[in-house]
Amino acid sequence: MAEADENQNALANKLEIRDSHGVRTESHQSHFERFKDAFVKELQDFTASVLDDTRKCAPDRSRS
Repeated sequence: MAEADENQNALANKLEIRDSHGVRTESHQSHFERFKDAFVKELQDFTASVLDDTRKCAPDRSRS
């Protein structure tokens, strides 16, 4: 049961299907599906910073 608890974040929803085929749950098909909203937001912020010529990304520490 510990393995199921560790992987709960990967579940697409909390639906658990129990039938003659066994017990199963739905999970995300890919990293991009699971983190779609955050990925889109990061791309929007990056694009805005390039177009506005502002630095919203992590600072460049190589010049220190």
